[in-house]
Amino acid sequence: MVRFSILSLLILSSLSCTKKEQDQAKKTLYLTTSANDVYAFNLADKKLLWHAEAFNKAENDEVNFFTVDEKHLTKAYIDGSIIQYDKKTGKKVWEIKDTDGPDAKLYNFDFNEVAFRLFYQYPLVVNGNIIFANSHGEIKSISMATKKVNWVYHNPNIIYSSPKVVKNLVLVSLNGSMIAIDIKTGKKVSSVNYDENEPVTNEMVIDGGNIFTLSQNNLLSYFTPEYNSIWDYKADNTSQSSTHNILITDDAVYFGGSTLFAVDKEKGELLWKTELYKDDNALLSVSKCDDGVMVSTRKELLKLDDDGKIIARKKLASEAYGILYLANNNYYYVCQNGVIYSIDAGLQHEAVFYKGINIDPEHRVDNTYMFAE
Repeated sequence: MVRFSILSLLILSSLSCTKKEQDQAKKTLYLTTSANDVYAFNLADKKLLWHAEAFNKAENDEVNFFTVDEKHLTKAYIDGSIIQYDKKTGKKVWEIKDTDGPDAKLYNFDFNEVAFRLFYQYPLVVNGNIIFANSHGEIKSISMATKKVNWVYHNPNIIYSSPKVVKNLVLVSLNGSMIAIDIKTGKKVSSVNYDENEPVTNEMVIDGGNIFTLSQNNLLSYFTPEYNSIWDYKADNTSQSSTHNILITDDAVYFGGSTLFAVDKEKGELLWKTELYKDDNALLSVSKCDDGVMVSTRKELLKLDDDGKIIARKKLASEAYGILYLANNNYYYVCQNGVIYSIDAGLQHEAVFYKGINIDPEHRVDNTYMFAE
């Protein structure tokens, strides 16, 4: 009877984690890592559809992201390259190499000691234009049809995160401030300064048209697009906080490091906090689950219920590397051995999805990026 009860709970738990995903079956999983290879897989039969090999590996040694639209996957690379691939075949169809704009010297901003890089860009593809930012303080819009620059906005700050678009505005976090730029003209519309003790180098997160930011000192802030503060929450004890491991649901915001925090989305009040580990580990990713959250650390996967209680664990034979991604009722993750694994929502059935992923384990924890459709 006890065994039956436990089994029933596991089945119900697994179903509740995944019931929202069942109506939207995904066919293709796209992946990149800090080695900057790009992969596309058939989710149903676990077959590799195509693989775009990395290049200029001496410079392209940290993860950068991509955007998937109707026909293409558009990926940024640290060295300034932006390449558009046919998402069905992996064939390269468009490419640019970003450099300092011709009028950059007119602004007299000193970037002499700053390497030219594209840090953590997706990039954005909006109405036939590509929008991104570089480490020399430039925010750009380029026509994909002509490769001509529509506009460049110059500022004196290194930009460490990708712009975001809300309606007709391009929003960019500039460490000490946030600015809004008209998407058509590139002219500054407005700006707001962050608290000088709470610099923001993480990317902002847009949810429901509103803005979430996370400072270097663990201040989670919620704004309207007009910069009206909805609430702030200051975490008292965490590490490795990054917006790359923030999860926003209808009811809560989850973030943290060694301690995971759950904050009420409407009120900004702490719902719970749970210590995930003490040392020699790292929070890599937080993923959705209907009755709680799934968490990946370097050494294990954990399932937490709505009260923050750890209700299931899966020790990993090889350390995890990058994000935990939910698709078609399974969670996908890459490990240091170069294998993609999948596991069910009950953390009971782990399977090898694909072997032979090129990885670079020497860099930050956000070492993979995935998207499925």
